[in-house]
Amino acid sequence: MILSIKARLSIYVAITIIIISAVSTTFYILDSHRSIEKKLIIRGEALSFPLAKAADEGLVSENLDLIGKAAHIVRTEDVELVQVYSPVWGIIDAYPSAKLKDPPDSDAVKYFQTNNTIFHKKITAYMYDFYEPVFYRPSLASPPALIGYVRLILSSSGMQKELRASVLNYLMASIFITLIVIAVLNMLINRLVINPVMTLKQSVLKFKNGSLTSAVPVRSDDEVGELISAFNQMAETINNNTLEIQTAKNKISEAMQDWENTFNTITDMITVHDKDFNIIRANKAAEQILGLPFLQSVKAKCYEYYHGAEYPPENCPSCTCLKTNEPASFELFEPHLDKSLEIRAIPRFDNNNNLIGLIHVVRDITEHKKMDTELKKRVVELEKFYGIAVGRELKMKDLKKEIARLKTELSLYKEDSKK
Repeated sequence: MILSIKARLSIYVAITIIIISAVSTTFYILDSHRSIEKKLIIRGEALSFPLAKAADEGLVSENLDLIGKAAHIVRTEDVELVQVYSPVWGIIDAYPSAKLKDPPDSDAVKYFQTNNTIFHKKITAYMYDFYEPVFYRPSLASPPALIGYVRLILSSSGMQKELRASVLNYLMASIFITLIVIAVLNMLINRLVINPVMTLKQSVLKFKNGSLTSAVPVRSDDEVGELISAFNQMAETINNNTLEIQTAKNKISEAMQDWENTFNTITDMITVHDKDFNIIRANKAAEQILGLPFLQSVKAKCYEYYHGAEYPPENCPSCTCLKTNEPASFELFEPHLDKSLEIRAIPRFDNNNNLIGLIHVVRDITEHKKMDTELKKRVVELEKFYGIAVGRELKMKDLKKEIARLKTELSLYKEDSKK
């Protein structure tokens, strides 16, 4: 399943806030536990002192009801055990009385072998064991004398109940605040990020389909606003470039069409060949005279259609052009076409000046040749006629001269006769 960016962001925000809330709750619980331990130690130390004082007074007065003198302490909810020991750790009194036989903690015994200050030890997660030495001073000036020990075990069950209630309230408040924060952040993200991005997405799709008629509105100066501004500039540039490309394409198409029309209206046969003697392009005149097939689907060898041969002729000047890379111009009579042809072969080169074929321009000069032959014949006939005519004219001149001479002689003869 593909999730939208809006759904993914909402999930990421929710998970992030939930993790932050969980971490905050964990720290709150740990801090509360430390606070309970601290309070329990302070309370244990605070209760141990009056217990030791009561035990001191009871031992001095030989009152065996030592714990009864501190009933207001030992009967509180968090007190689990109270014991009074002799200096040699003999049990003297206990509350509850069933704990009279419970021995002291070995760590406490070792501790008081070298120390005479209060000692406490954590028994379980909810209980602490406190030991307070009991001293007796006959007077203020006399040194204190150790006369026993007081043991107090306190439970944090009451505090734990308060902690659980506090944690529950904290969790409820955290959940409520988390939901509010998630909702507010989602609203802000939707307004500042998602909605502009979705608008940009719709604009991109419209631009893709060619239906974007106006620029995307920019409503902020942040990264999203910069992105939208960049898209607007890009779209404008692409539109302008597309218009220019379309205009250029139309001009190229018109030029190609003009060239195609011109190419096809030329009465000379024009064919374009590759190096392998294949005709790859031809104008209408060449297609009609040579009977060329559709060149895009069939290979047409030039020697087959021009010479009716199965291979290039040895004396073909156009083939020589492919070897010399030089243009060639010549005339010949092609028996296959029964035509007199004037041929120009022009080499074709690529951008690296490598020969890739040639352009073959062929003009049908059969009629010109016939006219040339006829004219030559007429010239010969005229020359013969001229020769005959000139001969006759010379003879006429001689005849006239002879007649003139005879007339002169006759005239002279008549004159002589008269004489």
